[in-house]
Amino acid sequence: MLEIKTMAGFINYKICRLCFQHNTPLDAIAQFRKHIDLCKKKIGSAELAFEHAAWMSKQFQAFGDLFDEAIKLGLTAIQTQNPGFYYQQAAYYAQERKQLANVLCNHEVSGKQFASQLTFSSKSLFIKVSL
Repeated sequence: MLEIKTMAGFINYKICRLCFQHNTPLDAIAQFRKHIDLCKKKIGSAELAFEHAAWMSKQFQAFGDLFDEAIKLGLTAIQTQNPGFYYQQAAYYAQERKQLANVLCNHEVSGKQFASQLTFSSKSLFIKVSL
C-alpha cells in the first residue's frame, strides 16, 4: 500500500507543481484535496498506521513547500488559503505519527515484558516442582 501511495504522491506533486507554474493555484489546491481525500483512508495494516501518518505529513509539507515557492515567485496568498495551513496539517500528522509509534512501541514492550515474566514464572514453577 505504501508503494502505491508513494507513487500517487509523486504524481500529485508533479501535477500541483505544474498548476502553480501555470498560475492556476485553485487547480493545484483542488488537485491536492482530491489526492488527500482518495488516500487518507488507505491506512493499510493497523500496526503500520504510523507510516500512513508520516506519509500524510510529508504530503502536506510538500504541498506547503510548493505553495510557498509559488508565493515567492509572485502568487498572492489569501487569508484562507496559504502555505501555513498545509504546514500546520503536516505538523498535526507528524505528531499523530509519533503517538502511533509510541503506542506500538509500548505495546511491544509490554508484550516482551509479559513474555519474560511468563518465562520466569515457568522456570520458577519448574524449579519448585523439581525440588
